[in-house]
Amino acid sequence: HDGTDSYVLNATNDLILQSTGDDVVIQGNDDVLIYVQGGAENSILCRNNAQVEIFYDGSEKLRTTSTGATVTGTLAATNTNITTQMFMPDNGQIRLGDSDDLKIYHDGNNSFIENAGTGSLNLYGDDVNILNKAKDEFKAKFITDGGVELYYNNHSAFQTTDFGAQTVFSSGSGTTPIFKVLH
Repeated sequence: HDGTDSYVLNATNDLILQSTGDDVVIQGNDDVLIYVQGGAENSILCRNNAQVEIFYDGSEKLRTTSTGATVTGTLAATNTNITTQMFMPDNGQIRLGDSDDLKIYHDGNNSFIENAGTGSLNLYGDDVNILNKAKDEFKAKFITDGGVELYYNNHSAFQTTDFGAQTVFSSGSGTTPIFKVLH
């Protein structure tokens, strides 16, 4: 004790705090601060009623916030489960693959799914549909063991069939074919 602060000082090798019974608790009335390099470098700073800051070689890498956490640099995670939402700013990209082969992003005006690597972009599903933004009008349907339908104004205008393809006239009764390509 120096009249102001109290110290636990060890001048040789490591200082080990060990409990063989239960927890080791470090309590502070205000902040709890852990420094390395003789106190010259931040390591973990726990702020009273505020953030926790974690450092690597003196550079802040993670800070908790009232809404979660902020990571500076790259976050590597395995078996990650995002349970609600992931937010990205405009032009921010989700990149997948060792060479950033698949990119998903929004540029502020348009949204993109980009196959930037080798190979094909494959969509799988028993039935695959493309709809408008409101999700109330079909643009295209890809039907397993059934064919493909292309839509105009939510009406099937072109269809592949077991005999080839047909264009469908969509006024009046709405189903009379006016052009057929047969194989």
